[in-house]
Amino acid sequence: MQELILRFPSLEDKDKWLEYYAEFLQDDINADPLNYSHYKTYEEFLIEIGKEECLLHSTKKTIPTSYYLLMSSDKIIGHIFIHHFIDLNVLSDYEGNIGYAIRPKERNKGYGTIMLKLALEKCRDLNIHEVLITCEKDNLASAKVIEKNHGEFLEQIYIPLENSIFKKYKITL
Repeated sequence: MQELILRFPSLEDKDKWLEYYAEFLQDDINADPLNYSHYKTYEEFLIEIGKEECLLHSTKKTIPTSYYLLMSSDKIIGHIFIHHFIDLNVLSDYEGNIGYAIRPKERNKGYGTIMLKLALEKCRDLNIHEVLITCEKDNLASAKVIEKNHGEFLEQIYIPLENSIFKKYKITL
């Protein structure tokens, strides 16, 4: 497997990001990795996610969040974000510290497991000692990624707004 790194998006990634984003839309017209459609430009996207990482405390709309891309030498393989803490006044019942996705053409190749492992190292750096992570019950690939990274199953919860059942896991660091 090629060398992979997890890093914050940069201006140099713009063309790779736009290609990555387009692949998600080709796979699912409703896909919106990192809510990119909310921004007018890639540059605005970078500024705003940079601001989210620098928050010192919870606000009504957001909490400190770090964003990373899983990069190979020539493309973006996936993206992941880390909420620095859980605030149920901001997050919904089924959100945890981490959310991630692998680009459609690179799924089922082990990248999710690697990306989560690297993100857990970032969590340690942020002094997060217990990570809450969730996935939809039917997302078997994501459940495997979490379990391979020592995810301990906690519970299943039904979320009416999503009309879906989510599985909650805890990873102790």
